Amino acid sequence: MYQGLPVIDADAHKLENPLVMREYIEPEYRDRIGLVIDALGDQRARIVDFNPATGKNDFMRMFPQPQGLGKGGFRNLHPDTTLGAMFNRQRIQHMDQEGVDVHVIYGTLNLIFSSLLDKDLAIALCRCLQQLHG
Repeated sequence: MYQGLPVIDADAHKLENPLVMREYIEPEYRDRIGLVIDALGDQRARIVDFNPATGKNDFMRMFPQPQGLGKGGFRNLHPDTTLGAMFNRQRIQHMDQEGVDVHVIYGTLNLIFSSLLDKDLAIALCRCLQQLHG
């Protein structure tokens, strides 16, 4: 509460853990999602998409994209806030610290599913998150 008014964060995000998602995704897609370390040493989600140039599933994509302005996040995952985005108990502690009463929570990794070239992979990822979050 701030001066008797509830404080609402209308753009909070849930950060899905690709390693946990592997437990819920259909087995034939399991090796196409995971984590990777970029050139700066930062951990990012990895999705192996269809590559039209080769006709194979060998197009590695990283999220958030490491290229910087206009192309994605550049070191935008701060360790403290990332923990809150992944773990609800930590999120609630952060909300209490900052005086936030309500979060409207959106997924994060799922925002890129519509950009995947392999539609069957995108559907499998959606099903996975539906099972994960029930």
